[in-house]
Amino acid sequence: MGNTNYHHGDVKNALIQAGVDIITEKGIQNLSMRNAAKRIGVSHTAPYRHFTNKEEFLVAIALKGFEILDQDMERAVATIEASDPSALVEGGRAYVKFAVSNSNYYRIMFGDYIKNKTLYPEFFFFFYRSFRKLIQIIENCGTKHGTDKTDLEITAIAVWSLLHGYSLLIMDNEKDKDVGSDAQVDRILLKLTRL
Repeated sequence: MGNTNYHHGDVKNALIQAGVDIITEKGIQNLSMRNAAKRIGVSHTAPYRHFTNKEEFLVAIALKGFEILDQDMERAVATIEASDPSALVEGGRAYVKFAVSNSNYYRIMFGDYIKNKTLYPEFFFFFYRSFRKLIQIIENCGTKHGTDKTDLEITAIAVWSLLHGYSLLIMDNEKDKDVGSDAQVDRILLKLTRL
């Protein structure tokens, strides 16, 4: 009946991982809670003990994606002096790498698969936590735009918009060898330090 290599006390996380695996292997159009349940070897009603509906299931997948993104960005800047502008470059590189390497998570996190994001406060908590991490990196680098809260947030929105848009360009043009090359990513990220 599927892969039963999970701890029975952790059905929720096993379902989330099964959902990610299904999306990766077969695309989001083939994701259903029933398919995830079958994959981990539980009844088709088991997911409803953890998720009210498919949208709530997608929110849980998105939250897992935000956790991975946060960890990747944290690791990228961990050994860099906080005030060093290369922290922004390395944090940005980690963001782009996460988006491209985990495009299924990324599209759920930022796409329109979750129609009613306002119904899920935990989604906004994780979203804002990632945004706050970017603000902190920018603040530590001492940008030329001042240090008041509004300036930092506007700069962070501009940087995030660039990273987000560029990540989507790479994902949507994966066959173009020039789009998203390491050299191109480096040049774009180095420009960020001059904002």
